[in-house]
Amino acid sequence: RGQRCVFAEACRNLRTSVFFMGDEHVKPSTFAVTSAVPSEGKSTVSANLAVALSFAHSKVLLVDADLRRGRLHHLLKLNRENGLSDVLNGSLTFDSVVQSSDYEHLDFVSIGGYPDHPAELLLSERMDAFIREAKERYDFVIFDTAPILATDDTSGFAGKMDAVLFTIRCAYAQVRQIKPAMARLRERNVDISGLILNYVDTTQPGYYYYQY
Repeated sequence: RGQRCVFAEACRNLRTSVFFMGDEHVKPSTFAVTSAVPSEGKSTVSANLAVALSFAHSKVLLVDADLRRGRLHHLLKLNRENGLSDVLNGSLTFDSVVQSSDYEHLDFVSIGGYPDHPAELLLSERMDAFIREAKERYDFVIFDTAPILATDDTSGFAGKMDAVLFTIRCAYAQVRQIKPAMARLRERNVDISGLILNYVDTTQPGYYYYQY
């Protein structure tokens, strides 16, 4: 129970950071959550950030944009079929892929089918139209995206977002992986808005002091 409380508090801290991003006139509403390599917990971060935002009565859309290995539908216990890739290939509409979650104020769009050319779909005009429609309907839109070094999908797509959150798994990802992943984003003129240190060992001395 203690660990769950610490995790919940960390999600609330992240939510507060999101609320205070930007200035009083321009607040980001679309976010890409990514990492350097797989297994750093970016999908868990994406889902729990979306839930935390919905608890604050914001209208939130969580989108699985990891079109190669997306797994958010497992976390939310919802359907994978009929999702983002189906909108991007023109076979379905925005309304037909939005699923209601178990959380009030939180909707979800799964990956749908596994497309042959995900990078091209994410850069398409249909993707631009999807983002515009999502921004009109929701206060926050969270896109869970592929790891930067695993594929080129995210480095191109990230430029469409208001903000990019970079997840780093403590004592897992190495500097030689993190630095080139960040450099790849910078090459596309994408600024990283925030770093999320994940899987921190809360038993280490000073953790609660640091959190405070």
